[in-house]
Amino acid sequence: MSFSRLATRHRALTLGALLTLLSANAYTGEAFNDMDPRNNCGCSWQGPFSWIADNVDTIAVVSIASHSGNSMDVNVEQLLKGKTYDKVVRIWGDRGYECRPPVELFPRNSRWLLALQTIDKLPADSFDPFHPDRSFGRIGDYQLPACGAYWLAVEGDRVSGNITSILDWDYTPEMDPVPIAVIKAFIEGKAGYADIIGYSNEITSPEAMMRKSKLWLKNQQD
Repeated sequence: MSFSRLATRHRALTLGALLTLLSANAYTGEAFNDMDPRNNCGCSWQGPFSWIADNVDTIAVVSIASHSGNSMDVNVEQLLKGKTYDKVVRIWGDRGYECRPPVELFPRNSRWLLALQTIDKLPADSFDPFHPDRSFGRIGDYQLPACGAYWLAVEGDRVSGNITSILDWDYTPEMDPVPIAVIKAFIEGKAGYADIIGYSNEITSPEAMMRKSKLWLKNQQD
């Protein structure tokens, strides 16, 4: 069965199921939208997850195992792009001035689809002896950028977040969850935007449109 037909069949996803998913990620979603990496590191928005997929070397479904300083160890559940032989990898987040999200926004045991970049070189200030628990990272580990939708929340076999929305700095637009299988097919070039959008019917309620309008105006003022 084609992805287009699957999309049509699954459009009947109930609003109740969607609200349950959004509620489960409400804390992290609001916190992500409160981040301000533009002022912290001066970066530009790199786009939704579907744009970013081509520009990273590793994409994986992970569960958060533990946090230490500004790093988190994650269990690799499924690899959608790249190559790693490790079942547990370390991801480095923000130290307060880098273009990364704080790792605290990814609660222990939560599951995510992450678009990661391998750390292949270190800056001069990679280690601060006054804060030994906080570091840029180690060569061979991973970093998670914040200047785009580099992460999607995972619930069951579906993901939610900014997959296709072109609204800048919106990490959690109101959209239906999309099966991981469709995202995997998109990354492999076996599915297109139409297949994703067939699932991620953007919610256009008055409340959602009002929030988008306010966010758009805020972006223009910044």
